[in-house]
Amino acid sequence: MNGGDYLRQGHFRASGVVLRRCDTPKGERLLYLGLKGLGPLWVIAPGAARGKGRFGGATEPLVWAVFTLYKASRNLYLKEVDVKFDLWELRKNPEALARSAYWGKLVADGLLAGHPDDALLGLFFWALQEIEAGADVEVAEWRFLWRWLRDRGAAPDLECCGNCGAPLTSAFWQGEQLLCDACRGLEGSLALSPYLLQALRAAVMLSRDSFIPWSQTVRQGADWSLLNQRLKSLLRESL
Repeated sequence: MNGGDYLRQGHFRASGVVLRRCDTPKGERLLYLGLKGLGPLWVIAPGAARGKGRFGGATEPLVWAVFTLYKASRNLYLKEVDVKFDLWELRKNPEALARSAYWGKLVADGLLAGHPDDALLGLFFWALQEIEAGADVEVAEWRFLWRWLRDRGAAPDLECCGNCGAPLTSAFWQGEQLLCDACRGLEGSLALSPYLLQALRAAVMLSRDSFIPWSQTVRQGADWSLLNQRLKSLLRESL
């Protein structure tokens, strides 16, 4: 368990999100936090599993807060939580909540101990905000995963052929790349129409305010789930 062995002993504050939670037979609650500037850390919330702590719902996964922590000689302890976003409206939507929990698992698996990834936490936060505000979850997943892959240098180029560099008006998705008609192979190739390619570009380029209503209009125009499966495969290969 990564309890921040590299941190100095004492109190400190950090903002972030609860990614995982598990309770021990001793009544302690273990929280896996994604923290800005620090990366992922396991933190002990004493007595929280017995309902004796003062944290309440602040230890639920997907809660964003400022955490006051105490680094002892061996472990990190949660002392106070100042909740900033509890995503209460999102939690009322079963589809959005299930997808958010899945994204949280991906983020937890993608973070490395001792290596902060504030950009990823930012992408995750805004993806949750978008689906809480009503964005289509499949289209929002494409936006989140593609942007995450872009930051890792592994996103497929939506503008140019991955082989010859020619501008794309339509494309064939093969492996890690989008290819033009002249470069595509036959095996495992997924055709992307001009309309769909434009939609994929818009999904990652639109501002948040424009994206949310727009996403509700394009769900039926493509198999976004299939497209997202391809991004997930690329993400697994890049981690």
